[in-house]
Amino acid sequence: MAKRIAAAPAQLSEGMKGLLDVLRKKAEQLLADFATSEGAVHVSSIDRFQGSENDVVLVSLTRSNARGQVGFLKEQARLVVAQSRARLGMYFIGDRATYDTVKHWRAFSAAMHARECAGAKIPLACPRHPAQITHLAVKDAQRLLTTALCQHVCGRRMACGRHTCLQLCHGEELDHHSLCREMVDDTCKAGHLIRRRCCDAAGEIACRRCAELEAARKRAAEKLRAEREAREREEV
Repeated sequence: MAKRIAAAPAQLSEGMKGLLDVLRKKAEQLLADFATSEGAVHVSSIDRFQGSENDVVLVSLTRSNARGQVGFLKEQARLVVAQSRARLGMYFIGDRATYDTVKHWRAFSAAMHARECAGAKIPLACPRHPAQITHLAVKDAQRLLTTALCQHVCGRRMACGRHTCLQLCHGEELDHHSLCREMVDDTCKAGHLIRRRCCDAAGEIACRRCAELEAARKRAAEKLRAEREAREREEV
């Protein structure tokens, strides 16, 4: 789309076309980086996805307006392509009122509702705890940024090998388990009992008993110094 817009000299200035070209290249780079990352999600337009398949496909219908204008999706061929790309399952996410103004989309929507395969919420489940299903509405999606989807305790073994993660399940964030913050008993170099985080070395922890003894030693040394100076003054 950016290429077509940038190629319209009668409508846009050279500066605007240059900006659009930069944005297009940046978007393409971001999508390329995203597609090659671990656990990547393939992002594509319907036209570009023709001939491709995936186990699960999410189709985002971005048009939403009171005029019922659906753009290029008005062509039935694009609905046929969109609904035939998934091997296991798929979801269409969009504004039903907008797309019901088009005959083939209205028939598709009616068929989904007749089979009880349509609604205002999407079922989500943690891959580690699939038995717990959360039905999430659009208005509640924001809370996933601050609240865990899965309410099970993580339970993964921490890097120390001694403890398990007691936080709520957080998916496959394995790096989270590299630092174990469980409090454990240990001894300092002098043999005093200390409490430390499992991920901390005993030598990095300040021992309260050692500090108390050192303070007492300094007080005693200061007292002896003061007494010695007092005697020296008396002798003079």
